[in-house]
Amino acid sequence: MCLDFALARYDIHRTIKKNGTLVHDLPATPDMQSRVLQIFKKDRSRQLYTISYEQANLVINGVISNSTLTFWSNEYCKIYVNGRPIQDRALQKAIMDGYHRQIAHGEYPLAIIAIDLPSDLVDVNIHP
Repeated sequence: MCLDFALARYDIHRTIKKNGTLVHDLPATPDMQSRVLQIFKKDRSRQLYTISYEQANLVINGVISNSTLTFWSNEYCKIYVNGRPIQDRALQKAIMDGYHRQIAHGEYPLAIIAIDLPSDLVDVNIHP
């Protein structure tokens, strides 16, 4: 959960501690991919792709991994709406469907997706 805020607001300096011990010191970055690269201990830039889409009042930005960067949990499969972390099964399924022939069952890609749209178009009951 602590990384959620660091990923959603990559333009703000964040420090993350666990039991009083500094785990991450994350200076502000110009984009989400730079923030993602700060979190990993080694360079993953060749395994990441930036996504960007804009139409009318909808903006989608994010970072996704290629099929060589996978994890055993969906810890790095995150969706944000207007800076707020959400869980949406349909969107998560769409992400996984995009990888279905590229990664093994039980593996998860890195997919950090930020969706920005006018707040009056967002259901206030969207699952946090």
